[in-house]
Amino acid sequence: MNSRVAASGFPARQSGMSLIELLVALTLGAFITVGIIQMFTANQRTYQVNMGQARLQESARFAMEFLAKPIRMTGFTGCFSDNTDVLNVLNPVDGETPYEYDLEQTIAGHDATSAGTWSPSLDVLPDDIDTTAIADNTDVLVIKAVDTTGVRLSADMPSSSATIFTSHPDSLAGYEDEDILLISDCEKAAVFQITNSQTTAGGTELSIVHNSGGSTVPGNSQKELTRDSSAFRTDAAVYSVQTQIFYVAPGSGTNNRGDTPLSLWRKFAGQPPAELVEGVEDLQVLYGLDTDGDRVPNRYRRIQNISDTNDIVTVRVAVTANSVDEVIEDGDGLLRRTFTKTIALRNRISRG
Repeated sequence: MNSRVAASGFPARQSGMSLIELLVALTLGAFITVGIIQMFTANQRTYQVNMGQARLQESARFAMEFLAKPIRMTGFTGCFSDNTDVLNVLNPVDGETPYEYDLEQTIAGHDATSAGTWSPSLDVLPDDIDTTAIADNTDVLVIKAVDTTGVRLSADMPSSSATIFTSHPDSLAGYEDEDILLISDCEKAAVFQITNSQTTAGGTELSIVHNSGGSTVPGNSQKELTRDSSAFRTDAAVYSVQTQIFYVAPGSGTNNRGDTPLSLWRKFAGQPPAELVEGVEDLQVLYGLDTDGDRVPNRYRRIQNISDTNDIVTVRVAVTANSVDEVIEDGDGLLRRTFTKTIALRNRISRG
């Protein structure tokens, strides 16, 4: 009789697993574990790629928003529409009108001709912009205009007066001594600097003084704001000059590789430069010229090939944004994409 047959006549039950069964189970488990790991890794990589794409698209959208609005308002000087005839009473700097407040040239730029070289030179930019940090082969865009609100005069101002009275001082937040303002009506306009300001009439008015001389820099060369004896009356308004300079330079953060990504920067009016959008690595600008006076661009050129910037009626900006963090295995690990937009300048009069 078989020794494995119990007295009851049935085979005894097997206990445990054979070596072959154990090896098969371990092999199957290993395959399943590897599959799960691969699936998790693939899902994680897909998530990182999707996040990178979303981030670069968001960065490009924000960059375009920051650029488009001031470009549209280039040359806005209130009711007065001829920026070539704005009287500028600011004292010259190095023999010239201060670059940021020369409203005869309301749009300017610096084209990257090669690594470390721009045309025109970056030397004219304000001293608080670190021009050595501006990314090679990226353009610089300069937009000049005034704020869109303005505050009307509350009393007529004779040409010889050094004081402007305006109403609603609460709306003048940010108008401080040494600020650069523009006063305009539909016939004339002038750029000047505040030398002193104070509330009057029980706080319902603001007096803006613009004397010549003194310690204000650059200061005013004269207190008269017209070329003749005409006066600015209550239909005139004062505005702050808000020059904006856009450029690409290293940002303040780091990515997941420990590198410092490039960002879009802006210098706004007299404020220090500020980082706007991280992950913008390139800015390229072309300018649309109207040569026949119909406000439609006939050709696009780079800034150094334009003799009269008042012929510019559109601006085409190309922004290259990246994912900031490494999300793919190719190259430097960054996703990147270039976005292009053409923007019309609203404040251009026909020159035909």
